[in-house]
Amino acid sequence: MMKKEKLKEVGIIGGLVGSQVTYAGNSEVLSHVLSLGVDPLLVAIFCTFVSFLLISPLAFLLEREVWPRSLSFKLKTKLVLVALVGVTLFQWLFFEGMKHTSASMATAMPNLAPAFIFVIAWATGMEKVKLSCMYSRVKMGGTVLCVMGALIMSLMHSSTATSSSLKALPIVPDDVALDKEKILGCLCLFLSICCLSSSLVLQASILVEFPAPVSMFSVVTLIGGFTTVALQYVVKGSMDMGSASVIGLKNLVGYAVLGGLVSGGGLTFNAWVIKRKGPVVVSLFSPIATVVCVVFSAFSMDDSFNSGSFAGMALMFGGLYFVLWAKGKEECGEGDEVKEDEEENLLRREFDLEKPLLR
Repeated sequence: MMKKEKLKEVGIIGGLVGSQVTYAGNSEVLSHVLSLGVDPLLVAIFCTFVSFLLISPLAFLLEREVWPRSLSFKLKTKLVLVALVGVTLFQWLFFEGMKHTSASMATAMPNLAPAFIFVIAWATGMEKVKLSCMYSRVKMGGTVLCVMGALIMSLMHSSTATSSSLKALPIVPDDVALDKEKILGCLCLFLSICCLSSSLVLQASILVEFPAPVSMFSVVTLIGGFTTVALQYVVKGSMDMGSASVIGLKNLVGYAVLGGLVSGGGLTFNAWVIKRKGPVVVSLFSPIATVVCVVFSAFSMDDSFNSGSFAGMALMFGGLYFVLWAKGKEECGEGDEVKEDEEENLLRREFDLEKPLLR
């Protein structure tokens, strides 16, 4: 029995590491596709519709029995908002950001999401914060560290220097300039994570009325596909397929299928792990994708990370783990408080002074 449990633990850890490595590889391929000149919105449209086609059969097989008979106007509005913000705007900004920066930056930025979710949930009243509680203060401090790390990493990654200033002191020399394109890319990535965090908070409220996460994701991707097409017309004025000729329409469809399989498989496996181990365990492995991308970039020489970028990354990861640690401890504390209250109520019922001794 113990060996079986250990094998399951090893399988979970190996699966989480493998999913992050696969995600990093997919990010590198996507970065290469975008660098060739393929329109980010076109990639988003193909990936969104392919994801819908791949996930819909799973939703029908696994969750059709729990589908609600009718959808309220409020729920429909929430689904459209999640599709617009969490699918269309997130993918557009994320792909634009990756196009102007690198896969390493793109895989590092999503680690801001837990801190942003905490802030949004706090602002909307879904998360209670007590300044007298140590764990609340740690979460706030971790959020500040995450944002500071992201800003430092973005600024240092966006700086370009001549060979004479590479070994200079931390003081910024005159011949170091900021790459405006990379600053724009970092800003797009930052805004995309804001969109992602907002949509995740909204999804939590949707699942209360619509307790079918795979089905919800399927509906959201379908709506998101059409809203992304609408955005393409707003931004470009037409459904321009010209950029697909750079790699060929067949190759673009092939990548969309690959991206759909990676994202769909990763979401399914993460959901399985979350059900057994909780969301904190899954989040702890998220920096692996960034490390893999940085190592790959170092060997391929496609991207250069200086010491300042690594310092910002370390600060952001440190803030992430502070937030996750405090959240985990807080949830354990809430469970202990509930248990203590139940025990106290039981004792009160058993030893009630007004209760007659003889019946």
